[in-house]
Amino acid sequence: MDLYGCDKTIGFATAVNTATQAIDKIRDTANAFDRVFIVEVMGRHSGHIAFQVGLSCGAESIFSFENYSNEKHDIILEDLIEKIQKQQLNRHASYLILIAENLWPGGANALQEQLKSQGNIESAICILSHTQRGGDPVPEDRVLATQLGLQAVDALIKGEDKVMLGLSAAQLTKTDLNKAVSINKPVSDELVNAHKGPLTHYLK
Repeated sequence: MDLYGCDKTIGFATAVNTATQAIDKIRDTANAFDRVFIVEVMGRHSGHIAFQVGLSCGAESIFSFENYSNEKHDIILEDLIEKIQKQQLNRHASYLILIAENLWPGGANALQEQLKSQGNIESAICILSHTQRGGDPVPEDRVLATQLGLQAVDALIKGEDKVMLGLSAAQLTKTDLNKAVSINKPVSDELVNAHKGPLTHYLK
């Protein structure tokens, strides 16, 4: 998903689906026992999985590279504690925090300790890790792999090389390989802002 020159990479939809199914089960437990959960998803240095999964699961808080910085760590943590405590008082006590890997200093364990020490908030941790890389591919990925495989063979027959094939707006794209691996593709502002929107918080 974070590869420049295409809408989605092969396997992205499956990874999002796997994580969403896992977190839906975690949400059931959180609701049943009024628990706060910290869930860490893969993504390396990209927030595409974090925001796609977080929005689909209705996570109360999503932290990724697009909305977190070490310089604002204390402010972000203070705001998070305030939101959790407010929700526990005014609505229901369950709360889902979704973070991207390699983001929070010290990882999910550090965040858990900080919530306890600074907000007296108990929380549980679930690190999905490599479970997102396995499992049966969803139909979307199977079709995408077939399409790109056929186009790759066609490109080789025509003598083309050093290009990345992808689909963008349902159209085949060919991107110079150096550009594909060197140009950053951030999460869209629309997706980041969707989590901040009043409707999103109203539905939680």
